[in-house]
Amino acid sequence: MFETPITVTGRVVTDVATRVTAAGDKVANFRILCQERRYDREQETWVDGDRLYMRVTGWRKLAEGLGALEKGDQVVVSGRLKVHEYTAADGTLRAGPEIDARAVGPDLAWHTVIVNRRAWASADQLALVGPTGQPETPEEEVADAA
Repeated sequence: MFETPITVTGRVVTDVATRVTAAGDKVANFRILCQERRYDREQETWVDGDRLYMRVTGWRKLAEGLGALEKGDQVVVSGRLKVHEYTAADGTLRAGPEIDARAVGPDLAWHTVIVNRRAWASADQLALVGPTGQPETPEEEVADAA
């Protein structure tokens, strides 16, 4: 299957809606407005250009992080371009652009951030964990390895 990678910058224009699927996967959606801003030399001012609204969908761990976004946040979204088909309230079939997001982050031209890194297990710590996810050695040895 062919994929169309895309990266856009824009403003979050809806609240982030998060849900859990029947399979137990977390998914979050929001809409983004990508709008051109350009300097008009004749008017000597900045003017708004074309607008593009897109739906953004993030899954699993990304969906958890998307809950921190608020309406108005400037973000950078990278992922795969898709077409989202849906039935409108009047019963007509409609379609619009959607990004199946792989990464979403604040646009640092607009925001300052504090990075909270997730703790990842080292290879040595993973070697001590058995297939059940429980340590295979007594707790004292696991504590000494850390």
